[in-house]
Amino acid sequence: MRLLLDTHIWVWSVADLDRLTRRVARAINDPRNELWISPVTTWEIVLLHERGRLRLAGANIS
Repeated sequence: MRLLLDTHIWVWSVADLDRLTRRVARAINDPRNELWISPVTTWEIVLLHERGRLRLAGANIS
């Protein structure tokens, strides 16, 4: 199954897995599923970082 991850689901799946429900965590970790993100999601991540709402380790985005 193809799963299109919302921005917060993608961030939580990488940084704070405990914030996801068990069902969502299982779906994300199921190797039969393809995980997809929108180009808009990457843009939202950059905006969150620039506004100081999300810290990215080793990020040097300008």
